[in-house]
Amino acid sequence: MQGQVYNVRSEQMNFSKVQVCEMIRKKVDYYLHCADVGEDADKRNYVVSYRKISSLGYNTTISLEQGIDELVRAIEALDVRNPYSNV
Repeated sequence: MQGQVYNVRSEQMNFSKVQVCEMIRKKVDYYLHCADVGEDADKRNYVVSYRKISSLGYNTTISLEQGIDELVRAIEALDVRNPYSNV
């Protein structure tokens, strides 16, 4: 695998950025703003092939939703203070 590039996920996890943000928003209350501003110079789509890594026997064991849950629990466990907050 040395010197090679691999997309690491699974075919079941092809989500757009907006879809991922919506999944996070179901777990964490925050304001999500989507704006069409100008034209995106990056014309690639979000559909990615994971055939190369899966051909080596790699399979994901944690879903995106489980990963989001883990991150939310980890962040809640941290004592993060915002020096610019009015709270």
